[in-house]
Formats: sequence, C-alpha cells, structure tokens
Amino acid sequence: MKTIWLVFSIFGCVITLGCQAASGVSTLLNDGQPDLIALPAAGFCREQGVVVTLRNQGPSDADSSTTTVTFAGASSVTVATSSIEGGRIETLPPIPIPAACFAPDCFFQVIADSNNDVEESDENNNTAEVTCSPQP
Repeated sequence: MKTIWLVFSIFGCVITLGCQAASGVSTLLNDGQPDLIALPAAGFCREQGVVVTLRNQGPSDADSSTTTVTFAGASSVTVATSSIEGGRIETLPPIPIPAACFAPDCFFQVIADSNNDVEESDENNNTAEVTCSPQP
C-alpha cells in the first residue's frame, strides 16, 4: 500500500498529512512506472476460449512482455504481449481451453508480465485466478 505525504508550511507552522488508498481500490499509480494487471471483471471465459484483458494502471508505458495462462490438469500457453500505454487496456487474442482442464470446471491462472520483463511499481499484482464452466 502506498502512502502519500503532503507537507504544508503556513505562518511558520508545518502541517503534515498522510493518506493511503483503501484496500482493494485500483488507482493510477503516481510513481512513474507501469503496473500491469489482468482484469477478471472483463470476464475471461468465452465460447471461443479464454479472453485475457490486461490493464496498465501505471502512468508510464509498459514495454512488450509475455502473458502466461496455466490451465489446471493441462498445459500452459504463453502469449507475446505488445506494449501497453499508461492507463490503457489491451485484449489478447482468444486462447482455446484444453478439454483436459474441465474436471468438471476449468481452473486456470493468468500472469501478466510472467517473465518480469517490465519494471513495475507493483510486481505482486500480476496474477488472476479464474474458473470456467463448460459451455452448453
């Protein structure tokens, strides 16, 4: 969690204020670095496969990287991910879900910047875990 300190000098007095973002609140970070996350709210499970949406929630552009999707009981798929401008969202091409993953549902993990190619403000928020049910 980041703390932002504001220091004011008024009439010879120094006033210091500290502020922290609430837990779970996603904001644009102001330390100048990119910060890649996978967006579970976009809904990964689709008829054509897993659709991964990434967000660079930092103010700086994130260089190209690798995204890895690991399916339980099956294989991993790595996807070359192009650079993402600060504050922007990128959707990757659909990844077919291996039939072996469903037992009965398919659990998988998405890792943005899985090779740590991008120096980010937060290296600990790159993973999302998801479960998909078979399509009727």
